[in-house]
Amino acid sequence: MTTLEQLGVTADLGAGAGFKALWSLLAILAVFALRWALVRAVRGGAEILTDRQRWWISLIKNLATAALFAGLVAIWADEIKAFALSIAAVAVAFVIATKELWLCVTGATWRGASQAFSVGDWIEIGPHSGEVIEENLLATVLQEIDPHDFSVTGRIIWAPNSLLLTAPIINNGFGKRFIYFQFDIYTEPHAGAAATMARIRDALDAATAEFHELARRYAARIERSAGAKLRDPAPRVTAHTTDLAKIAFRCAVFCPRERAAAVRAAVMAAYLDGGPPPPGGEMTK
Repeated sequence: MTTLEQLGVTADLGAGAGFKALWSLLAILAVFALRWALVRAVRGGAEILTDRQRWWISLIKNLATAALFAGLVAIWADEIKAFALSIAAVAVAFVIATKELWLCVTGATWRGASQAFSVGDWIEIGPHSGEVIEENLLATVLQEIDPHDFSVTGRIIWAPNSLLLTAPIINNGFGKRFIYFQFDIYTEPHAGAAATMARIRDALDAATAEFHELARRYAARIERSAGAKLRDPAPRVTAHTTDLAKIAFRCAVFCPRERAAAVRAAVMAAYLDGGPPPPGGEMTK
């Protein structure tokens, strides 16, 4: 059976431990007080933080954590060195027990090296979607965005950084303001399908008229930044059939993210107000 002496823990290991514990407590209090003061100074009296403020707050917290860790290691260096003389099996067991933590740290290293995203970007990590509001060694914090109506849900997601190594990361950075949004209106085949399609197109044009020119300028700006040609931002309606022999009118538009749900609702309302639905009804997706 392994004894404490075999692990390097001797009777004199605790010599001066009380003094070092006091220094450790003072270091913790000092770092947390300084972090609180700096975060408060950056935040000011703002209720809604800007991307720049969130970036500085995230940086302050990460630097405070690193400084506290380095300080505690320096204070307890002798004790750590003595304990490090333990047998290799203890080290292996420790690595296995903390595997998930090491994966999180590795994921944070990958994130920093790849620059895949930063605070303020709208990203998708596996099933999670939201705006990055904080980054640290163990987790990426997201302000959740509903993937269906693109509104902020108010929920905060703490995604462990280990997900960065196993799940694809989608950066919707340019979609933070404008997105390519499309939805389908399904109906039974009928003789007035062409007139229905024209009515849907008119409704889509009307719903997007107020920001149409802004959408063109924003799309041009993205093209210059990305160095690639994007799809035409003009609203369009196309028709196709489904496997169930129904007609699907596909509406596509480049619009502000927060207006996507309103555009879909306006087009659907105009479609329904155009007359009674054909046999079999209609639905949207």
